[in-house]
Parts: sequence; structure tokens; C-alpha cells
Amino acid sequence: MSQPPILPNSSSLPSPTPQSNSPPPRELHDSDSPSSDRTVSESTTSNSNSSSSQKRITIRPVGTSFEPFGAHRGIIKAITRIFPDAIKTYRVAPTHMKNVWFNEFKKFYEWNPEDEATIESIFHKRAPRRLSDTLLEVRKNLEEGKAKPDWMNDHVLAQYRIIWDSEGFKKNAMKNKINRNSDCGGLGPSLHTAGSIPITEHRRRLKEKLGVEPSHAALFQATHKRKKTDEFVCKKAQQVMHYFPEAAKQKNSKSGEPSTDSARDEQLMQLKEENKYILEKVQMLEAQLAALRGINLPSFQSSPNLHGAGSHESSGVALDDIGLNDDTQFPLQEE
Repeated sequence: MSQPPILPNSSSLPSPTPQSNSPPPRELHDSDSPSSDRTVSESTTSNSNSSSSQKRITIRPVGTSFEPFGAHRGIIKAITRIFPDAIKTYRVAPTHMKNVWFNEFKKFYEWNPEDEATIESIFHKRAPRRLSDTLLEVRKNLEEGKAKPDWMNDHVLAQYRIIWDSEGFKKNAMKNKINRNSDCGGLGPSLHTAGSIPITEHRRRLKEKLGVEPSHAALFQATHKRKKTDEFVCKKAQQVMHYFPEAAKQKNSKSGEPSTDSARDEQLMQLKEENKYILEKVQMLEAQLAALRGINLPSFQSSPNLHGAGSHESSGVALDDIGLNDDTQFPLQEE
């Protein structure tokens, strides 16, 4: 007698995988409504959880920069964490995307609550240049046959290829290249050696090195001279250096010329001598005019401003008291 087939125990059967009814997170486009900000945030929940466990770096605003200056690198790091669509420039990006990027920046840095508005303002001022430099580097790497960065998906890359191949973009790129290489005055383009470090950080480092607040001339030399040769990086920088008072004084002292203050005093003395000579000429002209009219006029009333302190004042009639004809500039004839 045959035995009935043995059915497997239901508990040993693998349970069917439940299918999720929630739609996958979609990419954000420029025309999306602000409610799509919620979609982007939901799609990056895992990034938010992982970043919240990290210790954030405390920063503070200094002018239009962050301190420490390394926080500027965090700007592009925050932007590239969520980059669903290509944008020509940061300024034309949707406002809700700018808010998303600033919120990503908050995951790496912290600051005093009263600096919130200033920090956000600096972020949005620095972001355009950071994104522009990053996209330029991506484009150059692609032209050299290198791979695209990990943060840029194929969809975004295809969008940027269309932008980069457009006539408007090529025209602006050529215009900017010509402006950067301008040879105004035959001195070549304007260059510096500051790199990507903000000038506030260079000032802080120089102050720490010198022990005192650096002058404008010292800071200019530190950011416009080559470190190895101690020569100016361009002719324009060398010419601009002559306009700093301390640099001119140092140059005159080395060449044996008088300092700026003594030279100024000498110019004032020369002007006084010239004023005295002009005054004598005016007095002589006044006497001649009086002789033509047959009038004995008192001596010319000198101005105390011409001679300075100690100059004599005599009562008399000035040239303005003599009637002159506008056409001939000679004394008017009395009827």
C-alpha cells in the first residue's frame, strides 16, 4: 500500500518577500515646487544619520570668510552630496536647493547661534566660485580622458555636456580667458600667490609669524611674491608695490633720497616761495594800474594764508576793488 506524499511543513517554507508600495526617491529639477525639498531630504536620510554621529567642527565668521579656513572646502563637499541636476551657475540654482546644501553644511560644522545669518550669507557668497572651480576641473579632467567624479551621475553629466557644447557657453569661456590674460598697460595679467586660501587666513598667519599686525605692504608682498626667489609674481604687482607709503619710504632710505615726510615739507616751502613771488608780481601790477588812472593806491593787502604765520597785514585795496572790463581786462574808463 503506497504512502501518501509528505507535504513540507509550512513553517519551513520561505516567506514571500513583502513588496513596498512606496515609490523610489525621484531626482529634483529646477521647476520642482518647494515641497520637493522634502523628497530630497528623505532620500538622504542615511547620510544625515551617519553625519550626525560625527563631531562637528566649530567655525566663526571673519569678514567674508570662515575661520578656520578649511571650512571653505566644506562648501563644495556639502553641494556635491546632493546634486540631482546640472545648473549653469550657483546663482541660478533653485532657492530650496540652496537651503538643502546649507543644511548639509551644518552637518559638518557648528557655530554660535547669533552668527547663523552671517555664516549662511558667507556660504552663499563663497559657493558660486567653489562650484565654478569644481566644474572647471571636472571639464578639464574629462577632456584629458579621465573619469567623471563619483558625485556626478550619468544624468547630470549628460546635461553638462549639452551646456558645455552650447555656443553661449563657449563664447563666455573665451571672453573670460581673454580677460584673465589681459595685457593692460603692457604689464601682463594680474597674478597672485595666495592660492585658494582667503586673505584673512594669510593675515592671521603673517601676524602669528611677525608677532604684530602686518601692514598692507607686508601682506601684499606675502601674497604676490614667489616663495623660492622672493620675486614678484607679475609686473603689475611690482608696480602696485610702489604705491604703499612704507614701501616708498624704505626705497628712499636705501637710495639715499629724503623720506616722504621731508620731501613733502620741501614741497610746501617751495610753494610758499612761489606764492611770495606771485604776490610781488601782483603788487607791481597794482602799482602800474594805479599809475594809469592817476591814483595813488595803498599797498596791496596780502593774504595771511600765503605767507603763513607772522606775515604782515596792511590796509589797502585789492584787485577786486578795481573795476575791470571783462573783455579787455583793463580799468574801466569813467564817463
